Amino acid sequence: MQQEISLTTNRDIELDGLRGLAVGMVLAWHFIGIPAWATEGRAFQALFRVFLLGGAGVNLFFVLSGFLITRIVISRKQSNTRFLIAFYARRALRILPPYLLLGAVFWMIVWISGVKNNVFNDQISLWRFLTFSQNFWMAQNASYGPDGISVTWSVAIEEQYYLIFPILALVLPKSRLPVVLACVAFTSVAWRACVFALDPSKDHVQNPIPFTSIEARKLQALTA
Repeated sequence: MQQEISLTTNRDIELDGLRGLAVGMVLAWHFIGIPAWATEGRAFQALFRVFLLGGAGVNLFFVLSGFLITRIVISRKQSNTRFLIAFYARRALRILPPYLLLGAVFWMIVWISGVKNNVFNDQISLWRFLTFSQNFWMAQNASYGPDGISVTWSVAIEEQYYLIFPILALVLPKSRLPVVLACVAFTSVAWRACVFALDPSKDHVQNPIPFTSIEARKLQALTA
């Protein structure tokens, strides 16, 4: 019976296991790595450096999303219009409720209490969170902004991917899609290398950037 359910729901047990691994890596980083970073002593700093690898769990989620969404788009059976409507409706119902709830709680605390600290502040404008563009602000300012909502940078990247890739995949012929994706991947790596090489702040080991977020300070710890 369990096998029949798995087949009819098209679930991949192996990918579910990878999701669990990614979740465990991220939780280990947040609940072990960050507290170790904030504690003095060589043992804690060594522990921090080990669990810092847990941040790669987010990258693993990105890879899984890319694989699964690509498979969904390529194996579609509906027309392009019906597929896009169903696709975006499912993404919205899955992502928007918890995301908007988090944003509502965060901004209520900021506006009503008037708290101004590293966890709660209005350093990043509300409209950026509503348009999923907060990651651009973070990149431009070399800061994750308020810690209470900084983790939403990954949600913003996911939403940008959802908005662009399905349409691109539907417009392009299937035979050309692998070549285009390979070009995008190569261009991304080349662009990141150029930005790093030309970035005047890459000497932050000698002149640290004034990060305010715990998440951002891990970059300093890696290069210290």
